[in-house]
Parts: sequence; C-alpha cells; structure tokens
Amino acid sequence: ENNLYTLSDGTVRILQSLQEPVHLQLYYSATASGDEQLLRGYAERAETLLREFSEVAEGNVRISIIDPVPFTEEEDRAQALGLTPVYLENEPIYLGIVGNNSTDGEELIPFLDISRETFLEYDLARLVYSLANRDKPVLGIISSLPITGGFEPATGRIEAPWRILTQLEQLFEWRSLELADGSLTSPLVADISTLLIIHPAELSAATLYAIEQFIFAG
Repeated sequence: ENNLYTLSDGTVRILQSLQEPVHLQLYYSATASGDEQLLRGYAERAETLLREFSEVAEGNVRISIIDPVPFTEEEDRAQALGLTPVYLENEPIYLGIVGNNSTDGEELIPFLDISRETFLEYDLARLVYSLANRDKPVLGIISSLPITGGFEPATGRIEAPWRILTQLEQLFEWRSLELADGSLTSPLVADISTLLIIHPAELSAATLYAIEQFIFAG
C-alpha cells in the first residue's frame, strides 16, 4: 500500500545492468538483540529489501545473513570489517551491511540507522552501484554560486563546499568549471561524462556555445 517494497525505476536499472555478481552480507545480532522489536523490525525490513534486490538482479546480487554472536569468529569479522555496534545492556548489537564484488572491491554501511529508514533503498542501491562501478564517472559542474567553498572575502573565513558536493563525491569524480564574467576558465574536456549546471545566471555567449556543443556531442 505504501510502496515500501516497490523498487524505484532507478534502482531497477542499476540491478538489471549488473554485469558481474556482487555479494551483500547483512550482519544482524539477532541472538543478542533478544526482544528489541525496533531493531528486529528494521533488520527484517532490510533483509526483505535485499532479497527483492536479488530477485530483480536475477542472481547478480547474492545475499548472506550473518548473526555475529558475541565471542565468535563472526563477531571478530564484524569488528575487523569496521561495522559499528550499538549496546543494549552491555551487549554489542550489529546491524550493518558489507558488500563485495568479484575483484575484491568492498563497500560497507557500518550501521543501518533507523532514522534513515526512508533512504534505505537509496543507500543500498548506492552501495551496489559503487561495487559495480569502481571507476567513477567524471562530473563537470558549472555554477555562478560559490558551491565549492573557499575564501569568503565578506566574512574573512574559509567556507566549506556545499553539502551536495560531498554527497556527489560518493558516486562521481567532480570538477568545477570555473566562471569569470560568465565565461568558462576551464574547458569542457572530453572525459567529462555529465554536466551539472547550478543557477546558470549571466552566462556568456561563449559559455552557452560550449554547453551546446557538449550536448550535441551526445
């Protein structure tokens, strides 16, 4: 009814485009968490979604469910992988995901934060995409806004890049195509696969022409 287990079109495209298998391991301390219903319910939600991923990927997403019981090899491996436990009555509780591809690439979600439940599908799809695409596509960014941060004369402080760029870094290698009086100071080079234009105010005719040629090139 609420589309909780209906994958988005973007996720389906990622899963159906996989050329090689990826292996996703859900670490959940089912034994140690006992009757903790909130964690148990979220772990079941994650497991169901992972199995939906596997079905849509037609075998190219392989799922393992691991219970890292205290003082076992599974708990030692969870610690070595960098998974982050929470503690209930001094017992470490794990609820994280480790992903591997066929070339020993590894990605992980150290802990599945329940506050990010609405982003669970996105986080899992991003993990699968990162495993399947080890070479990040190059993203060129044109903006008349100070999104890359740097020294701000008005405040005399070094401003951090906008948060959207830190998010984009998870999937792209980005390059800022600087503007001077509306004209590009950096060329639209051939290895840029995608162009992101943010607030394109007062772009020069030369910049508009460069953008047009980028589009015409496909």
